[in-house]
Amino acid sequence: MKTASASCLLVSLLGASAAGQIPCPVTGTPVASYFACPIAQGFTSILGQPGTVVLANFAACSDNSGTAAGSAIPIPFSFNFFGTAVTFAAVSSNGFLTLGTTNVAGSVVSANTTFPNSSAPNGVVAPFWDDLKTGPAADASTIAYLPGPTGLVVEWNNMKASSDAAAGGAPGTGGSLTFQAALLPTGEIEFRYGPFTAPSTVSCAPYPADACGPTGSLPQSGLTATIGLENSGASVGVDGTGFGGANTRFPLHNVRFGPTSVNPVLPSYTAVGTGAGFTTIEGLPGTVAFGPAAEFAGGSACPTCLDDGSSARRPSGAPGSAAVGPTLLPWRITLFATPSRNFDMNANGIVIFGDPLCLDLNQNADPGTSGHPNLFVTPWWDDLEAKTGSFAGWRVDGLAGARTLTFEWNDFGRHLTTSADCVATTDSVSFQAVFHELTDAVEFRYDQAGFVSTGFLATSATIEDVDGGAFFAPFLGSQNTSVPFTNLLATPCDCGTVRYYGAGCAGTGGFVPRIGTTGVPPMLGSATFGLTLTEALGGALSILAISAAPAPPGGLPLIPSCPLFVGLAGLATYVPAPNTAGPAGSGTRCVLLPLPAQPGLACGEAYAQWATADAGSASGLVSVSDALKVTLTL
Repeated sequence: MKTASASCLLVSLLGASAAGQIPCPVTGTPVASYFACPIAQGFTSILGQPGTVVLANFAACSDNSGTAAGSAIPIPFSFNFFGTAVTFAAVSSNGFLTLGTTNVAGSVVSANTTFPNSSAPNGVVAPFWDDLKTGPAADASTIAYLPGPTGLVVEWNNMKASSDAAAGGAPGTGGSLTFQAALLPTGEIEFRYGPFTAPSTVSCAPYPADACGPTGSLPQSGLTATIGLENSGASVGVDGTGFGGANTRFPLHNVRFGPTSVNPVLPSYTAVGTGAGFTTIEGLPGTVAFGPAAEFAGGSACPTCLDDGSSARRPSGAPGSAAVGPTLLPWRITLFATPSRNFDMNANGIVIFGDPLCLDLNQNADPGTSGHPNLFVTPWWDDLEAKTGSFAGWRVDGLAGARTLTFEWNDFGRHLTTSADCVATTDSVSFQAVFHELTDAVEFRYDQAGFVSTGFLATSATIEDVDGGAFFAPFLGSQNTSVPFTNLLATPCDCGTVRYYGAGCAGTGGFVPRIGTTGVPPMLGSATFGLTLTEALGGALSILAISAAPAPPGGLPLIPSCPLFVGLAGLATYVPAPNTAGPAGSGTRCVLLPLPAQPGLACGEAYAQWATADAGSASGLVSVSDALKVTLTL
């Protein structure tokens, strides 16, 4: 196994694998953006430091509050944000800043989105945008800033999680979150994370009392934050963690964003019919049933049947039990060049990725709209309701590296009169969305023989990107009255994308290292494309393996209990180096891989995976990350 510089190694493998492939026209014009690198854990509060200004308008029990009108923070140096000079920062109690050139009030928007999204706010710096609030006087929260020539630091200290859609002073779910956003004169931005205590999560009434008000009347499903940046035009977004708008975990490392220029990737899908046929996954070992849960509007108990329900609202037990947030995917699925780690299945025939939306979604829409939902896949989206014998759920099949993930809705009718009472119309529709590992192909399957319709008007076989600007939809928009006569396989173009596959091996503390990128497309000529490592053992040596081919399904068992998912063809490694220091789960690496502007490399492929020395792993030797496939574009 040879050792080389990561950049030279990647280029040589990409050049070897590009022969015979046809480039796809997938890139737009250059735009100002950022690349993101995880950096070492570390936090120093600005409270009590000379020059720190406490924002007095964020009183005790403030919910959905912003800086007062005319009181935005002046940035004490020239700061370029997505290529535009900005002079003021407005602060929201919900864990984000908006940057602009006018002294405007902070935003009160609580519902975070996946970036980019045209909905307000825009021009966002979001170290932890979620529905947050300040605590009561006895457990006070503080929002403050420290200006200076070396940086403007804004701190949210001892913030609380608020119940969903709560108004000012309404009950929250407690916990404690402390974090900062720092704007630096270099044009860089840093997110820094301090002490954290998890909030309580309750999905169905009765809800716990809160010192700021009476018992809540809305579901309390925990953290689902957005961590990243968005430009003022809502056309460019940068994900700081890879979790989109569904960060259910408070970061164990900091994040640094550096200015760069990128050519947006504009991928496309091709489709082929795969014939008729439908086989249910209900009752198979390993199938996860999606049970009924509290409506978005709350209720005294969990409903009987699925109706307008979301898997992100699904309780783990009886009414009053802890909620299950957006569910972790078995591998990261990429739709229109946007990777996601989480999904939220909805009873109305749609799966949303990387977003804690949780609305009832009973009004389906034409694809290509900027409003919620975005970044979704829907085999059959309509106002559906389960019957007594209906089933919905998901399962994973196959060996890691070649798995399928199936979502199924079986024998659903249209909503009829009373919500979630197990009585729907006489219509019957059964369908699946099946995701294929490594290729990110999506298959839509339907029970054509059992289909009954007296009034469906559904959005069928649709994939939409992160902001509604691109979509795959071969049928009649939102007016489908019958299921397609054939099942359909939609396969995306690879060029200019990164696709995740394989499975990691847990290390000390149960943390599974994760491979990622700097958020920049793998475009020839890019100086800021790179590979990252997060959630590894702090201070331990890690090594990056890169290959010209993937391992066979199941991986290569070179290390007991921790298989490799990069193949042996051209296998080489990048010089080992220590992760950033810190406890288990906080270790990071960020390796930039400048890509030469050589057209002959277009659509070349390489496969990568991290390994970290870790005696606390299952193998007793190393923990390993999942793997990824890099495919260059012009």
